[in-house]
Parts: sequence; C-alpha cells; structure tokens
Amino acid sequence: MIWNKLLPYLLYPTTWCLCLLLIIAVMAWRLDQTLLRNLAFAGFSLLWITASPWFSNWIWGSLENAHDIHAAEDIEEADAIVLLGGGVQLPKPPRVYADLNAAADRVLQAALLFKAGKAERILVSGGQVFPQPGLGSEADYQKMILLQLGVPDSAIILEPDSRNTAQNAEFTLPLARSLGYQRLILITSAYHMPRSNYLFEYYAEKLGSANWQPEIVPFPTDIRVTDQQGPVLLGFLPDAGSLAMTQEAIREYLGYWVYRFSYR
Repeated sequence: MIWNKLLPYLLYPTTWCLCLLLIIAVMAWRLDQTLLRNLAFAGFSLLWITASPWFSNWIWGSLENAHDIHAAEDIEEADAIVLLGGGVQLPKPPRVYADLNAAADRVLQAALLFKAGKAERILVSGGQVFPQPGLGSEADYQKMILLQLGVPDSAIILEPDSRNTAQNAEFTLPLARSLGYQRLILITSAYHMPRSNYLFEYYAEKLGSANWQPEIVPFPTDIRVTDQQGPVLLGFLPDAGSLAMTQEAIREYLGYWVYRFSYR
C-alpha cells in the first residue's frame, strides 16, 4: 500500500526540482562555490519545507483553528444567515453551468442552518471579481444551488455587487440594517473566517448605532485539516498540492494583516 502512494512522487515536478537543487548544491560544494552552494541549499530547504504536508497542514490549520467549529444544532437562532461568495465557479465557456468548487460547503451549510430553523433569511453576498459580460454574480449562482437544496426563493436575499471580502461586509451590513436584522450567522470557509470576521466586526462597529447593534456569529465550514492519521513518511514528502495550500495560507495571512492595518 505504501509503495502505491510513494510511486507518483518519482514523477512530480516538485520532486525533480528538489533533486536538481540538491545536485547543484553538491556540485557547488565540490567546486568550493560557497555562495552558490548556500543558495542552492536554501532553495532546496525552502521548497522542501513549504511543499511538505506537515507544514502546509500546520499553517492552514492555524487559520482554521482561529474560530470554534460548531454543529448547526449548537447555534442559537439569528435574524439571518450571511453566506459569502466563493463556493461556485461562474459558467464561463466552455462550462454550461456554474460548477461547485472546494468551498461549496459554504452553500450546503447555509441550507442546513436554514432548514434547522436557525434563521428565516439567507443574505448571499458576492459579485464578480472580474466582471464577465453576460454572466450573473456569484450570489446569483449560489442562489440557484440554494433553491435546488430546498431553500425557498422568498428566504433568499442577494447582495450581488461586492468584489472582495471587505465589500462583502461593507455592502451586506447596510442591507441587514435596512431589514432590521441584528444577529447574523456568518458562513465562510474556516481558513477565510479570521479575515471575514474581522471585517464584519469592523463594519458592524462602524455602522452600528443606538438602535442597531449587530452581532456577528462566526460559523466556519469547509474544514480541510483533520485528525486523520496516515503513514508518517508521507507527511514529509513534498507535493504540489501541499505547496499550493501553503501559498494560499500565506496569501490569506497577508490579506488579514493588510486589512488589520488598513481598517483600524
């Protein structure tokens, strides 16, 4: 069994890049090229570490663990559920329909919370990051999925103009205020929740008044780092998927801290 898992590593580009860097480092050492050797070893180490599952799971998990994970039955009732976009791929050619992606759990969990009676309305927030003529917003397509999951049309309210997480909060909270909603369950991927919750808390405080004091209840979903056990060796073998997770986690941390410094 373990050999079936190891065999593909012989063909992975990350494996070959590491091998080439190691060869360069060894050749530089033999030729007494100290700077070249050190640079090659540094590149080898950086790629090995950041592309290893143990590291990608650690950095990704640090984002996911920032907020508690709840079951639907453990959440108190709210005025509305706020569902952030990102759970679908727009039907750009050659797609015929909108495709679900890795974050589609957001939509499923919104439907489950609604059916559990935790709120009577779902506010779906998400436009097009890069506008495409002839296509609807992410909110439009996520609404289609909610309808297929049994959520009635009358329970879904769209915010189709936001193009990033800050605008999700900036545009959705005034909509909630106009409808008299104060307690809001915020649904997004667990790794994305630190940034999302910070921005919603920021705008809630900024827009709040004596008559309207919104409460944001984080409901993280789309959990990717779990307690599943496997061969220890596989955790140290680099692969492109782990490298992609590391890069996405770094991007998320960067976005979070940019907003922390910009929205104070």
